[in-house]
Amino acid sequence: MHNSVMETAHTDQAGNSPAAPSYDRVSREAYFPLVDVLRGLAAVSVLTLHVIYHANWVSFPLQGPLSWLRHGNQGVDLFFVISGFVVLYNAFGILDKYNGSFRGVFLLRRLARIVPLYYVTIAFYLCFVDDNHVLAARDELRQIISHLLFFHTYSADTFGSIDGVNWTIAIEMHFYLLILLLAPWLAKAKPSLLIAIALPVALAWRYYCFTQVDPADPWRNYHLITHSAQLPGRIDEFAFGMVLAIFLRKFPPTCIRWRTVWIFVLLLFSVLFLYTADSRLLNAIPQGARFALVNTQLGIAFSALVLAACMITSTTVVTLAAPLRYLGKISYGIYLWHLPVIMLLKGHHLEPLSFYAFTLVGAISLATLSWYLFEHPIIKVARRWETKIFAPAKSSIIENATPA
Repeated sequence: MHNSVMETAHTDQAGNSPAAPSYDRVSREAYFPLVDVLRGLAAVSVLTLHVIYHANWVSFPLQGPLSWLRHGNQGVDLFFVISGFVVLYNAFGILDKYNGSFRGVFLLRRLARIVPLYYVTIAFYLCFVDDNHVLAARDELRQIISHLLFFHTYSADTFGSIDGVNWTIAIEMHFYLLILLLAPWLAKAKPSLLIAIALPVALAWRYYCFTQVDPADPWRNYHLITHSAQLPGRIDEFAFGMVLAIFLRKFPPTCIRWRTVWIFVLLLFSVLFLYTADSRLLNAIPQGARFALVNTQLGIAFSALVLAACMITSTTVVTLAAPLRYLGKISYGIYLWHLPVIMLLKGHHLEPLSFYAFTLVGAISLATLSWYLFEHPIIKVARRWETKIFAPAKSSIIENATPA
């Protein structure tokens, strides 16, 4: 899931990741390269989970660090936290620079980043995969239009019918509309107020969904997902990321004292919260409450992890993490391409480890091609249009002309 869920958001205007974190106190534009490492981890986690399922990889570790990948669906939760942080942080930068033209610039950037690859992978899926036989269905037009317009999550019949991971892209777009409307208010809002609004909404929505799905329904788990995954049911995860954006806008990492201690505490806190979310320690809580609370717990843990990544400013660490940061840069492509690759490989009866290797190579190769052939060029064109169509606010021009 900034950029978009999986966008390389921490890039300069040409789309290139910086070598180290930087912060401009005038324009409030910031780069946090190690967040790309988390984005890459999230994309690979989701990919691995799908390989385990589709390749029937029963021997995949049940214990130890790798066992976390059996919960690779939590990569989506991480994406949503990252998206809440990056999208709002970038929105603040647009507000500072363009002021009255904020909505036009924000919409242009979001559409240029998300829509082209999303449409390309939909077309590829329908032409070469289409395991759900969408093109042969009576409601073919409804299926396609609902995906093109990002409202396919509102029906269980269309929720995951074309490239199953696309439901998250629709939720992202719904979140972007929220930011489009509320960013000027959020620039002045207190983090406590944001959480006070988002947390009860998310908890109530998920609990309500749990009570409304019939326990005898053979598709109960699927219907729980399709109902609870709507934006109100994930707004707390986005909100935890948004709180980070508000915090780091006011207190950039270079201004935070005892940064190393904070990084250690945040990493420890994140691991502990993830452990309790993945364990059975919550069994004492009623099932409905546990269902409502798990996403909140993951959101808290992942927001601590993202904040720790933002605070690591060592050039050496950033340089050593270059391969993982690259996966983060192309993670949107990895995310959208991996399921079509998996579906095309299923008929070749590969051993699970070979299946995994081919999926990784295929998804990363396609993501690399799509990034350099049209994703990156489209972003650059959109930025050129942005400067021609929308004039920066006068205060921004004056400030940027003044040496920092």
